Amino acid sequence: MGGVNFKKSQRRSSSRVRDHLANERTYLAWMRTAIALMGFGVVIVRLRLLNPPTTNTPGSSWKLGLIFSLVGLATVILSTYHYFALRQDIDEERSRNCAKI
Repeated sequence: MGGVNFKKSQRRSSSRVRDHLANERTYLAWMRTAIALMGFGVVIVRLRLLNPPTTNTPGSSWKLGLIFSLVGLATVILSTYHYFALRQDIDEERSRNCAKI
């Protein structure tokens, strides 16, 4: 009888580890995306500085670079929140409906 409970516990533990690893992989993928967005924003602004326009009017490339950087920052914040919320759910063995996330 004790062997059956051990196997269920081991299966549940294995499943939790798998869920934690999947959660972490997803988090790291979102971090890579955020870094790419912020880096792209910086590159847009830097290209403007390297090749200044011939007119004296300010362009909108810095605005585009700022938007990319802000979207990257928002991605970092939201994905971090989601990672820790899901981590707590996995630890407490609560299931989440993917449609609600």
